[in-house]
Amino acid sequence: TALPVDRARLEAVPTHGGVFVERAEEALAPDVIAARVAAGELNRYEAAALAARHYAELDPKELVARAEELACDAGAAPFLVRALAPRPEALAVARRLLAAPGARMGKATAIRLLGGVTGNEARDELDRLARGEDPGVAALAHREIEASEAAAGREADVRAARDARAGRLAALLEELALAASAGERVALVHALLELGDLRAL
Repeated sequence: TALPVDRARLEAVPTHGGVFVERAEEALAPDVIAARVAAGELNRYEAAALAARHYAELDPKELVARAEELACDAGAAPFLVRALAPRPEALAVARRLLAAPGARMGKATAIRLLGGVTGNEARDELDRLARGEDPGVAALAHREIEASEAAAGREADVRAARDARAGRLAALLEELALAASAGERVALVHALLELGDLRAL
């Protein structure tokens, strides 16, 4: 027989849709959370809920000041995005991360942050990145744009754009297989990269 569950004590795990855990009474720092996971005292869902609370409760000024550090930390980046996206500083932070040299993880986090920011400026930034010369960045920007469109109820438009891109990808790959010269192959590879589709990378 299943034990009764007190729903009032449950909280959603922000990074895992539909998953709920019992709300812990204590607030824990990330290093303590990691130690308890390693010791088998917390599962990944409990750890994610605690981490989300930790970053949500940080002073916004600290989040902004530590953005570069946290954006490049795979364990912290999703929670940075969640905590910063609703804040007015989010767009400026995303642009700062994109302008930072190197740090691919930081740029990926910046793109996810842009995807969570409402308003035309963030969307314009994503559109610019989707048309950019970096194929990895363009592909991530396309993904965020599609997620935003789907969330706004435009799934049909997303499917149509995805199908068109898939058709273009298939045609370019076929042309590449039949290309007779090195020049043609180079031009087709560039066209594939400009497509901004992860399957082309």
